[in-house]
Amino acid sequence: MRKRPTKPKPPTGLSSEARALWVATNDEYSFETAADFALLRQLCETLDRLREIQVAIKTGGLMVAGSQGQMRVNPLLQAEEAARRTILAHVRALRLTSTLEI
Repeated sequence: MRKRPTKPKPPTGLSSEARALWVATNDEYSFETAADFALLRQLCETLDRLREIQVAIKTGGLMVAGSQGQMRVNPLLQAEEAARRTILAHVRALRLTSTLEI
């Protein structure tokens, strides 16, 4: 009789939202390679980073003062978009089909 493999615990340092994503994804999908788990970890970490960026944008606003006091678009908006693209790339690489609210 083969022993059923145990599902890995979420990496330390993740938010509760990212830990929940880790657990739900591992419940729904069967990952076998270290590369898959590395991608999943990066996905969860990027989700946490996205949430941090979103809080900073909400606090600082869409427009911020530039070096000369002029109003300019908050550069964190580009970081937010980059995080979203990274999440999408990881979802595609892992071939996940469930919905993730980003």
